[in-house]
Amino acid sequence: EREYLSAINENAQLRRMTGLVEKYSDFEFELCRVSSVYRGVAQTGMVLNKGSLSGIDKGDSVMTDSGLIGYVSAVGPNYSEVVTLLDISFKSEARISRTGETVIAEGDFELSGDGCFKLSYLPRDCDIQPYDIVETSGYGGIYPSGVMLGRVMEIKLDTSGLMSYAVVRPVDDIAQLKWVYVVKDFEVVE
Repeated sequence: EREYLSAINENAQLRRMTGLVEKYSDFEFELCRVSSVYRGVAQTGMVLNKGSLSGIDKGDSVMTDSGLIGYVSAVGPNYSEVVTLLDISFKSEARISRTGETVIAEGDFELSGDGCFKLSYLPRDCDIQPYDIVETSGYGGIYPSGVMLGRVMEIKLDTSGLMSYAVVRPVDDIAQLKWVYVVKDFEVVE
């Protein structure tokens, strides 16, 4: 019965992956099971059940059918460690879909406990609104362009009162993920 339920779950993931492969036809994916999710004082990550023997490399993007959730930070023969959007070491250029504005997405110590990350160093008069979609910019070729990261929940002033930051909820509840896709290769478009 356990094998049957596992096969049903994997089949559902493979169906979702079919849609993902159609949407991102230039990506090479590897479906991986999440072995564990860890949340420490300043770290939020996960361990996957596949590694270098499956062609996974350090720096590969990790996503779900909803969007990007992190990158591979370490690889063994049959496991991979992932730094998620919630980890304080995560930092990447991103883009607001509605406006095309380039922003910096990064993990935040205080926000990670609520399952959120932030967009930093925003001018006080920025044109970012709640529910705006945040996506990867693709600049630098680290992450594929146009993959959703999350939605803006609110805009706040930083402690200096000179700059703003946006609180962003990731595309998925990272603590609840069971399956993810590692993007082993993609076409860089700048």
